[in-house]
Amino acid sequence: MTIFGFSISFGANLDTKYWSKNLTFKEYLKKNSIKNIKIDDKKRKYISKIIFDKRYYELRDDSGKLTQSLIPISSTKQIHIAKRHYRDEYIFEIINIDYIEERHYNKISSNNLDTNLTKAISKIVKHKNSISKAVRIDVLYRQKLRMGKRVDLPKIEIAKFDFGKTQKFIYSNKVKGYTKTIRQRKLSRFGMPLRHIRITSTYSTHRWHPILHRYRPHHGTDFGARSGTPLLAVNSGVVIFSGRMGGYGNVVKIRHIGGYISLYAHQSRRRAKRGQRVRKGQIIGYVGSTGRSTGPHLHFGLMRYGRWIDPMRVLRKKSIITYVTKKITKNRYNKSQKEIKAKLVEYINDNTKPFIYNNTKLQNLKVGYGK
Repeated sequence: MTIFGFSISFGANLDTKYWSKNLTFKEYLKKNSIKNIKIDDKKRKYISKIIFDKRYYELRDDSGKLTQSLIPISSTKQIHIAKRHYRDEYIFEIINIDYIEERHYNKISSNNLDTNLTKAISKIVKHKNSISKAVRIDVLYRQKLRMGKRVDLPKIEIAKFDFGKTQKFIYSNKVKGYTKTIRQRKLSRFGMPLRHIRITSTYSTHRWHPILHRYRPHHGTDFGARSGTPLLAVNSGVVIFSGRMGGYGNVVKIRHIGGYISLYAHQSRRRAKRGQRVRKGQIIGYVGSTGRSTGPHLHFGLMRYGRWIDPMRVLRKKSIITYVTKKITKNRYNKSQKEIKAKLVEYINDNTKPFIYNNTKLQNLKVGYGK
């Protein structure tokens, strides 16, 4: 029969060894009395790629003579030396390494620690202390075998971490998430320009002016307050004016999204500067009585698209429609991940016994099998 590249006949003895650093290929041939072997220049370059301290396998007949040898030169390739039947001649060839890959279920706790399995799990978790904090870890994994022995670390498919109150599933075949940019419609609410509100005069298109003594439009709302009271930006925006403006005295004007411009007049002192970006509720000045004024107060005006509007129809109401661009990253779960998770949950619920390696002998507790 043939196994892993070997043609095994009855009476043949399989032996596993480790290639020594001091052992050259020439010495290996001499040691095994191999003389009649043909190695062309194309294949000779592979001899220098023999991996030290790695297992290689030999078959010997009853007399102890070497009949076949498999020597690894990479994770996928190996040198195959074989004696021809009925002739004292050997062939030299490069062949693929044959592995068997088995799927197993296991659980890790303080009473059951598999060093190789723990190392493999640590490679798929971001925080290494997750392993020590977990009360129990249930894991579904694949293990490569060669000649009945484990090769490399197990390949984790999925692990369930049980922290007592919380559980977390982690996949090893991480499927890249996708990021998409969306525009979200958002309503922004205007705040009030002062913390304590006392309205002394409302918006009007025909109001008697107390100083000019004639009827004229009053494009804003007057709020009575003590001199020095902080004035607040009613919404986020950019200061487009900060200075003196005729009868308005000291003025700050802020442009907001949605076509709005807010005006804060008669200030005793301006705090915001032109070009400054301010946020909602930020102090931009202080109540005063500069310009044409009968006493300390704030004249607050609000324009939209160049036209004065009644501020009280807007303040404290969701009146600005904005569009916020956001990037959202989501995980993309494929069909195989869902199947793997379902399989692991099935083993946990059925109290499936964990697979156990006993040195080089494999116990017959396999959960699944695949190549």
